[in-house]
Amino acid sequence: MLRLDSTSEQNILNMLMDHSIISSEQMQQITTMSKEVGKSKLETAFELNLATEKKILKLLSTTYSLPIVDLKLYKVDEKLKKIVDARYIKENSLVPFEISHETLKIAIPDASKLSLMKNLKTITKMDPELYAASITDINDFIYRLVGEDIAETKRIDTKKTKLEQVKKKERDLVEVGSEVIVFGDKVISEAIDLGA
Repeated sequence: MLRLDSTSEQNILNMLMDHSIISSEQMQQITTMSKEVGKSKLETAFELNLATEKKILKLLSTTYSLPIVDLKLYKVDEKLKKIVDARYIKENSLVPFEISHETLKIAIPDASKLSLMKNLKTITKMDPELYAASITDINDFIYRLVGEDIAETKRIDTKKTKLEQVKKKERDLVEVGSEVIVFGDKVISEAIDLGA
């Protein structure tokens, strides 16, 4: 499944239509079918073989004069995690993949990210240098970059859940225990009343 924000998805679809890769009739077909199958329009376009990641990447690169980067060739640098917040990276589907002097190399899946460059310069105090990358590569790199943090959060949540379950069992045992004591006291007092 493609993880892409709606702005990026719409931008990619518009780009495909602007370059006559997808016609307006095909776009209507995509819209109708995506609602029926419960998938995004872009995923539906891929399933109908009306677009491919390769085509989108080539189009993005040539339209905006961006060099193409293969993110699989890059290791995750710990410094990258500190420069841009994990939430910002996930929300905007972009990845900082290399630091070179005062330049931060960033891979983007579509042109809607161009408007974030001023913002990124302010956040990072570095000059952003843009590259085009495939959606899958970007998603994979995001997972490698922030996936561990997500996993850590899940582990903490799991520990909390287990602790809450133990506490609940203890409460239940105390309640059951007190009911047993009340019942025992009742039996003993009834026995005394009966002179047993």
